[in-house]
Amino acid sequence: MSDNPCRSQRHQLSKLITKPSASKLAVISPLTSQSTSPSAALSPPSNPFTARSTRNMVDVGVFRNVGEGVSTTHFVRAFNYYLFETHANQDDERSAELFLLFLDGCAEKWVETLSDNVKNSWKVLKPAFLACFQLDKTSVESPQAHYNAYFDHLKPQIAFLRHRQECDKWLRRLLELSMDVPSEMVTQWGLAHAAWTSLPSELQAAIPQPKRGRILDEHDRWEEVVKEIQHSKQRDVEIRRELKNELQRDLATSVEEQVRKAFDSLRFQTMPISPPMQQGQLPPPQVSQLPAPPVRQPLTPPRDVAQFTEIAQQTFPDTPQGKANYEAALRDFESRHPHASIQLPKDEPYPLTPGTLPAGSNECHRCGQYGHRQVACINGGR
Repeated sequence: MSDNPCRSQRHQLSKLITKPSASKLAVISPLTSQSTSPSAALSPPSNPFTARSTRNMVDVGVFRNVGEGVSTTHFVRAFNYYLFETHANQDDERSAELFLLFLDGCAEKWVETLSDNVKNSWKVLKPAFLACFQLDKTSVESPQAHYNAYFDHLKPQIAFLRHRQECDKWLRRLLELSMDVPSEMVTQWGLAHAAWTSLPSELQAAIPQPKRGRILDEHDRWEEVVKEIQHSKQRDVEIRRELKNELQRDLATSVEEQVRKAFDSLRFQTMPISPPMQQGQLPPPQVSQLPAPPVRQPLTPPRDVAQFTEIAQQTFPDTPQGKANYEAALRDFESRHPHASIQLPKDEPYPLTPGTLPAGSNECHRCGQYGHRQVACINGGR
């Protein structure tokens, strides 16, 4: 008889506990409406009043250590939701016993070091677990965690959101959580609207869409200013067009008057100013003389034009006297052409006599033999 209660209790625990799997816990973003498996179980059912009959068991996963794919905060949050789904959140000792079944590896070894008072109380075990395995303690207070905690708190209370006061409270809270997320490119209304679109269908039916805020009103006012500026520009264009047409009319009138005056003066000049017998007494008309074309002076070259001088090629015999004559001619060239842009190379050997091969022909400049250069000559001077 003593084994039957234990066996029945184990049978009940096996029904309540989902077998731990290697799947990782997904995160539901407050600004997105999609989530990866198995987080689909975290969203409330289509009908909240029939939730108990249609709920699916939450896949909490297995927690081994920090940095192995499962976030500590999200693991604890998923386990709390698991307790809520299985109606085991009323018993503190039973909740702690269920939590220990989802630990493995380093986390399971850590449990062995705890005292019985910590193991048997979920209220004491939860902060100890977070203090040991949570990388950043402030991450629990992040806007994402605030949003998820508030959203999980409202899941069993969706019916209360149908009241106007609760809707306004939810919208204000939703806007605060949305603005906690750092964003420089999204307006307040845009963040609130994006968060509203990520809600389940039952929440969207109970909560109206966020109203347009001050930023959109300023945007509309800016559009009105732009329209007013465009209207004023169009008016300026029309005024300029009217002035242009008026100027053209005035110009045409003035041209007509000038032509009429010219014809009148021409007709007055062709008419005789005296009887025909007195026309011979008038002085002859003066013939206007055209100005003489200017005399073009020949162009003179500027003074700073470089003067090119043709230098005749001279040759000297390969003798001591020829070498002296070459050096004298070189000094004379430098004295007569001090500004020459091309100077004779002074580091080259003495030029060859006529009849030898040109430079680059592999002929020795020292002995005159073909086949080697002067730098490798071993014959000495000729």
